[in-house]
Amino acid sequence: MEYIKPPWTQQREKVLLDRYARKDEKGEPLETTWDEVAYRVAAALAGAEKEIERERYAVEFFDALKNFRVVPGGRVLAAAGTNTNLTFFNCTVIPVECDDPAFGNDSRQGIMDTIKKMVEITSRGGGVGINWSVLRPRGSYVRGVNGRSSGSVSWMEAAGAVAQQVEQGGSRRAALMFMLWDWHPDLLEFIKAKSTEEAKLENANLSVALSDKFMEAVERDGDWIWKFPDYTHPDYNGKWNGNIGTWERAGLPVVKYGIDSRGRVVPGGKPVKARWIWEKIVKAAHASGEPGIVFLERYNEQSNLKYKEEIISVNPCGEQGLGPYGVCNLCSINLVSHAIKNGSRVEVNYDLLRKSVHTAVRLSDNVIELDSYFLPQFERSQRLGARRIGIGTMGLADLLILKEIRYGSRESLEFIDTLYRFIAVEAYRASIELAAERGSFPWFNEEAYLQGYFIKRLPREIQRDIEKRGIRNSVLLTQAPTGTTSILAGVSSGIEPVFSFSYVREDRTGTYHVRHWLAERFIKENPGRELPPYFVSALELTPKEHVLVQAAVQRHTDSSISKTVNAPFEHPVGKVDKLFKSAYDLGCKGITYFRIGTRKGVLNKERDCPCCPV
Repeated sequence: MEYIKPPWTQQREKVLLDRYARKDEKGEPLETTWDEVAYRVAAALAGAEKEIERERYAVEFFDALKNFRVVPGGRVLAAAGTNTNLTFFNCTVIPVECDDPAFGNDSRQGIMDTIKKMVEITSRGGGVGINWSVLRPRGSYVRGVNGRSSGSVSWMEAAGAVAQQVEQGGSRRAALMFMLWDWHPDLLEFIKAKSTEEAKLENANLSVALSDKFMEAVERDGDWIWKFPDYTHPDYNGKWNGNIGTWERAGLPVVKYGIDSRGRVVPGGKPVKARWIWEKIVKAAHASGEPGIVFLERYNEQSNLKYKEEIISVNPCGEQGLGPYGVCNLCSINLVSHAIKNGSRVEVNYDLLRKSVHTAVRLSDNVIELDSYFLPQFERSQRLGARRIGIGTMGLADLLILKEIRYGSRESLEFIDTLYRFIAVEAYRASIELAAERGSFPWFNEEAYLQGYFIKRLPREIQRDIEKRGIRNSVLLTQAPTGTTSILAGVSSGIEPVFSFSYVREDRTGTYHVRHWLAERFIKENPGRELPPYFVSALELTPKEHVLVQAAVQRHTDSSISKTVNAPFEHPVGKVDKLFKSAYDLGCKGITYFRIGTRKGVLNKERDCPCCPV
């Protein structure tokens, strides 16, 4: 039996030196090999252990990192052991919130406080997700200045422009996710924010937060009414936090909005059809790839922490829904590093995979102890609250190719079901063992936690162990895009299919002519032969196959997934409608769609044949 290793390439070397190697004051690398980076990170993360056990865990962590079995999030690789103030957490979610209780969240002070926090986070290397639904709609009266509000979208544009002035942690520009609920009167303006020629909101990812009620109205062709709290009410400043349901359940008044005779969204206007709004979302996504959609009510209903926090937004790439001041604590299992060649077959070493998952959970829990928490709200939410981690994978597409299974096929879905169920169960088992050693996460409420949607679907033995011993981390599983860390590891990103077996990649480290390592190996070993059908690229898959894989992984993921459904330029808008509905029907928590050629991306498919050996 032999393990399979991708070749070390110039691109991997460049990513290592540019993104993750420690540098001196002149920007010159102080580390030049992966082993040096892995040793620094392993030693730093072992620092959270009891002194007598630090050396043992430093060795365990180093072995997992050195062989790319476990790959911590990019912020951990860049920050751990550097004695800097960089955050260990890739992303955060912050509310639109005023620090001064004398003012409401929907105030200039609240907006500026939020933008200030956003700048502080991005300057330390973190991405930020913000749901702007707390802001009153365009045209609303602002008593303090005897004027009219410019609306939520204009403030998103301002925040995006400010964030772009910040060089993130010395290595990347700000990553942002801006969201708006389906009930907000600014929704139509938000939907078209990137699909018009005069679009200004180019500095953030956009997603519409959709409720089950909206999806039901689309299905039955029902009416939809936008609404917003009556901002003249005396409780508005003190009680309005962006949750329209909480506001209404308290018996507080709302103003209903619709369309007037000139097509403007106004108080008391005529209701519109939910399907009409849905079609605008679909057409905008077809035209520009945005907005994405997030089924945020479903996210909250299925959250392990439903009893404690409201999920208000997802992070910039969409793989984690978070409450106020929640953080993404990411770590990936490299599936290719667990593939062994047994004669002519490639198999998964499940014993090694179990070991890697347990190492990843422990390592990630240590990250929670070691971050600097420059805002106390982050520490209260994470270290002293949820202790959320995000164990995911990279290299799924490569593993399927190695096993000669076509991505998106029935066989692949069956294999994915087995593989990701195993990872989920072992992650929970590892966190239960950590709880016996270190205690459960502070927000743990045994009775409420065991009633969670995902928890009730775990094997009965795991549920019994949580009841007996507790659990260290409230949420454990997520599927991040692993864009740069997967390049470092030399494997396909996240759960994505291979984009193309020959392409040009453009990013801040340079322009690269890339040929996929498994395709290149096949061509060398089989001169003159075409690539077999299991070498399937993102654009050769049907969009439905993309969603089927996403849904298969989602069944074993307690958080969510960063996954883009790539489609050819000629993909019709009608099929996008069906695609988005199928994502909802199959149980996904969101979907992102991108039609090749509608916007410039970092990957550009080459015109030459991917089977060409030169």
